[in-house]
Amino acid sequence: NNGRPTQPGTGLPVSPTPTERYQVIGGYFANNKAMTGTGTGARVEFSTIDSSFLNLTGTRITPQEVIFESDSTKRNYLHPVTGSDAASIGAGLFMKPFG
Repeated sequence: NNGRPTQPGTGLPVSPTPTERYQVIGGYFANNKAMTGTGTGARVEFSTIDSSFLNLTGTRITPQEVIFESDSTKRNYLHPVTGSDAASIGAGLFMKPFG
């Protein structure tokens, strides 16, 4: 847990303190049910927490899912499909699309 405090009896991390702030720059959050949370998703021990500790700069939040190119013969393989909102801002698994 990187030295962070945990919830008594659960070992799960506690929410950030009001003085902890995190900067998200150029992010793209798509189809998320919650922006922030604590716990582990694999064991479904997840709790939503207040996201006011995030400073969002140049970040988009959308209810739509991101569709990735799944054809490995195409140059934009594993990048958002051409023409999508995610592709227009350069979102993807890599810094720049190949080609």
